[in-house]
Amino acid sequence: MSDPAGKAREAIHDWLRRSSIRATDDSGYQILIQTLAESAVAHARLLATLVNRSASDRLSYDACAAAVEQLLKHEAPLPADLGRFVLEQLNDERERPGRRRHLVNLSRDLIVLSAIQTGLRVAPELKATRNVASDKESMCDIVSDCLRDYGVELKPGGVAKIFEKNTQLQPIFELLRSL
Repeated sequence: MSDPAGKAREAIHDWLRRSSIRATDDSGYQILIQTLAESAVAHARLLATLVNRSASDRLSYDACAAAVEQLLKHEAPLPADLGRFVLEQLNDERERPGRRRHLVNLSRDLIVLSAIQTGLRVAPELKATRNVASDKESMCDIVSDCLRDYGVELKPGGVAKIFEKNTQLQPIFELLRSL
């Protein structure tokens, strides 16, 4: 398949087949935390972003804590940003942000956002969302079609709403995409 939409469909289907994420449990959140932690350890820009966001964003906080745990298990040195994160915790200057959303919605949203990002990675020329007056296919249209093949009935408008309402996760995904 050489057309962008076809490449995106193929990549999204592949990701959905390989994914161990289930919409009824917390595994999606745990997978995202581990992915962010592993990526943050390897990329200073992502690490700095997560540490800066960790004061108000529970996902970023949990990813930083997981990165610290990974580094300590491997007896690796802590980068300066993670050192600052740990120091602020020890000095009671940083607390874990409030409760996250209901896990079913969070897992669903992570699946949708990950599928969109997977498609955009292989077909960056496509837009994530589209104007309703446009006939041009967007990534939300493609993700909706792919999810339908797995028994999930979510219209493109619903996929777009999930994408748009999760603005706190989008900068993290954008940063991961750019690495």
